[in-house]
Amino acid sequence: AGMADAWAEATVAGINSPGDVMVICGTTLIVWCVLDGPSLVPGMWSIPHPLGTLNILGGASNAGGMFVNWVRRAVGAASLPIDPGNVPLFVPYLKGERTPVHDISLRASIHGLDISHDGGAIMRAGYESSAFVARRLIELSGVPRTRIVASGGGTHDEQWMQSLADCTGLPVDLVAVPEGAALGAAWHARVLAGLDAKQDVLRWSKHGRRYEPDAQWAEACEERYQRWLTLAAVDH
Repeated sequence: AGMADAWAEATVAGINSPGDVMVICGTTLIVWCVLDGPSLVPGMWSIPHPLGTLNILGGASNAGGMFVNWVRRAVGAASLPIDPGNVPLFVPYLKGERTPVHDISLRASIHGLDISHDGGAIMRAGYESSAFVARRLIELSGVPRTRIVASGGGTHDEQWMQSLADCTGLPVDLVAVPEGAALGAAWHARVLAGLDAKQDVLRWSKHGRRYEPDAQWAEACEERYQRWLTLAAVDH
């Protein structure tokens, strides 16, 4: 339809109210925070909302499926259950980082790893690192966030989605059609062809399962996030 995939995906995700946050869990992790007006945050992108009256703020990160799948290949099958208080910390800069630091020279690291950790704990650390990246972008936006709408192939991964809810403290609503870029492109094509009107997009924006934050993980995730912010910090 002649547009960026993330733009098409945001069109049909149903993120139409200030405080909505879209997290696209594809090969790239993309976070869009919905605002009621323009906002400038260093290192982040501010663009008009696809439907016109609002704005979205955010950007892309390398901590998406590329990173999560690398961790999965490295550790093999992840065992369950996992102790919420015994998870190491991953800094996910396998290939540098995009938003908000924009530095291709950065590299990954893992912290607090010891003999008590198995593949499950390391895999959970990978999921949490991706979620911490999303949370950092959400917090930098200053948006009074209410919920996350998740899209992309990563929505099929239950552990990733649960970690996203646990680490942000927000409910995560999955879009009904994970292939949102294709769905959004189809809608834009129909509008161009005169088969749909702009306001009709609301009937294309449907959600499926909701993941709620697990209270048993809340304290441990918060403590790890605060340590992660220090470990992942770079000079802008």
